[in-house]
Amino acid sequence: METNRNIFGKILLSISLIFLLATSFFTPDFETFNSWIPLTAGIIDTEQINNVWSIVLSSVFTIIIICYITYTAFILTDHSFDFIYCIIITAIIILSDSRSLYFNQIFLASSFLILSRRFFINKELFIAALTYSFSTLFYAPLIWFLPVFLLLLIFYSQKYVKDAFKILCGFAVPVIYLLSFRYIKFDDVDEFIKKYFAEMININEEFYFTNFVLLFLVIIIAIISVHAILFSIKTINKNKSLSGSMIKIDTVYLISTSIIFLLYSRNYGVPLSILTAPFIGILFSFYFSLSSNRYSTKVEIILFVCAVILARVSYFIQ
Repeated sequence: METNRNIFGKILLSISLIFLLATSFFTPDFETFNSWIPLTAGIIDTEQINNVWSIVLSSVFTIIIICYITYTAFILTDHSFDFIYCIIITAIIILSDSRSLYFNQIFLASSFLILSRRFFINKELFIAALTYSFSTLFYAPLIWFLPVFLLLLIFYSQKYVKDAFKILCGFAVPVIYLLSFRYIKFDDVDEFIKKYFAEMININEEFYFTNFVLLFLVIIIAIISVHAILFSIKTINKNKSLSGSMIKIDTVYLISTSIIFLLYSRNYGVPLSILTAPFIGILFSFYFSLSSNRYSTKVEIILFVCAVILARVSYFIQ
């Protein structure tokens, strides 16, 4: 039976989620547009999707991402966390940027990134790298994730050279096919590579936040993330039945996607919160589920909800 504090936390989070969803339609800059998409450049005009279909597609992909990440985490942790927390928190992070209401390439990039995480946990390295490579073909800055994959191998592989070769081969397959297609169809491989490189290094000229309300939200998420990571690692060390590799890999994914979020958010019309949302959802839900009776956890939930609501209100008073 759930404790009163557990129910209290879910009620607060649910209220903030409903508030975000309702106000997403009315924020001044709620529309989004796709940045340059390597996979479809010159082939498909992604701006032709009308608003209704865009909302439908974003809703479908949001549900798929939330359901998949929640299901896999629930199974891999031996049912040791409350999946309701994961659903609500992941949805809150996605909708914290109102542009997520409209479909864009980050939904696809995030989907492939989540798949790569699952294959990496299962040590299917070639397929993990293959699916990760597809994510970089929807959003170029994710290419910086490649060194993270190779770094993870140091801690999880006893045959580093062999496994690193698998990752590099898996990553190379979609890239080679795409470059070959562009050479045959458009003969613009040089221009394509230059454009890709330009997207890779197009980081923020000023660090992400000049809005102090949004900065407050990021600080609160960062603080809770640190607590969640430390708590999760401590818990999995005590309870060997839990999937320690999942928590550790999700921690690395969260840190990496958060860095991309901070470095690239200002320069694109796409909501990068979609990249971080699944990993925040998993770690926060694991943390809140197993520490709901702690007073500090209750305070953190209140601060998180207040920060989310204030960040959204700031859209209307700028």
